[in-house]
Amino acid sequence: MKGGVEAAKASKEVAQGTKATKNVVKAEQAAQRAEGVEAGVAQAAKVEQADVLGERVVRGEVGLSSSLRKSVQKTIKPGGKIIGKQLGNNPKIRTITTSDANQVIQKLIKSGAQKVENPRYPGTWYQFPNGKGFGVRITNSVASLEHGTKNCIDLKNLGVHDIEKLKF
Repeated sequence: MKGGVEAAKASKEVAQGTKATKNVVKAEQAAQRAEGVEAGVAQAAKVEQADVLGERVVRGEVGLSSSLRKSVQKTIKPGGKIIGKQLGNNPKIRTITTSDANQVIQKLIKSGAQKVENPRYPGTWYQFPNGKGFGVRITNSVASLEHGTKNCIDLKNLGVHDIEKLKF
C-alpha cells in the first residue's frame, strides 16, 4: 500500500511540475511576443523617422554643413575639376576607375558618412548625420553595360548639383 500511495504522490508532483513548466513556457512565449511587438514598433518608428527625414532632404530643408560641403566638393571635384569622364549625353553621370571609386567612397566615409539600412535603396547606403547620403550599387542598365561599367555611386542625395552618379 505504501508503494501505491508514494507512487500516487509522485505522479501528482510530476503533474504539478508539468503544469508549472507549461505556465513558465507560456509566460516566456508571451514575453517574446511582447518583445517582438516592441521591436516591430521601434523599427516602424525608425522607418517613419527616416521617411520624414528623407522627405525633408528631398525638399531641401536639410543641407550639408559648410565643412561637409567643402569635403564633398574636394572629393568629387579635386582641383575644381569634376572627377572622371562624362558618360553619354548626361554631364551629371561620369565614369571613373575602380581605384578612384574606392577613394571617393573612403573619403566620404572619412567625412562622416556611416553605413545604414535603407530598405528603399538597392545597394549599400551611407548617411551623414544630417540625413544626406550616398549609395553604392551594382547597375545592370543597358547603357551602363554598353559603356563597360557595372557599379554606381549615387550622389544625387548629397545635393551636389554638378554630378549625380559615378559609374565604375
